[in-house]
Amino acid sequence: HEAGIKSLHSFFGDIGNRLKCLELSSNNLEKFDSQAFTTIAANLNKFNALSISDMSICDDGFLVVAKGLRDKNYLQAIHIESCKLSHQSGLILAAAIENRSCQHLEDIRLSNNPLGDESVAAISRSLSHLPHL
Repeated sequence: HEAGIKSLHSFFGDIGNRLKCLELSSNNLEKFDSQAFTTIAANLNKFNALSISDMSICDDGFLVVAKGLRDKNYLQAIHIESCKLSHQSGLILAAAIENRSCQHLEDIRLSNNPLGDESVAAISRSLSHLPHL
């Protein structure tokens, strides 16, 4: 696990400025591994798409991921399906959208997460803060 993430990190050292999309879906990344992911995400300069679907990162993992992406104002797509995210993660995502951390977001995939009505409503409200929608 960790050795693979570290290898991926060193690989991105050379191409990070050109990388547009990071697809890590179904790679067994768990909440304790998301710290390694944050290290990778922090080194990507023109990152506009992230897919981490089908990984059990849970709310703790998403919080770390969200911190790693908060300065990436050009994120256009985020796919976080089947990650065991609860209402807490939904509220974190809604806050990021409202604070314009994700002002270019066009594609959000959250299916198969037990988000609950409160966070789905918060995400829906936050989308009104996106000028292009």
